[in-house]
Amino acid sequence: MLLNKGQTELEILQNRFTSYISAAIQRRRNDYIRQVLRYRQTEVEVERIFKEQSTAAESDIWEELPLLMCIENNQLLCALNAITEREREIFFQSIRWKKF
Repeated sequence: MLLNKGQTELEILQNRFTSYISAAIQRRRNDYIRQVLRYRQTEVEVERIFKEQSTAAESDIWEELPLLMCIENNQLLCALNAITEREREIFFQSIRWKKF
């Protein structure tokens, strides 16, 4: 095996080329890592935005539905259907509700 002492013109050229290739590989590696990190960050942001929008859209839908259609508890729904409209108004005004 020949040792490269960097003394001849060919050895100097080989050392420069090796240095150039090493730097190019390191830059490409760093670019790749940055690209992966940007992609992951973008993916997380998209998921966060999607969750916020779907949650907002879901609550908008619930707010637009008639009150009795928002109730998921069948026993409560039957009981509310059995009382008068005025009694239902009093019931709903006396509690704070989001979703039954």
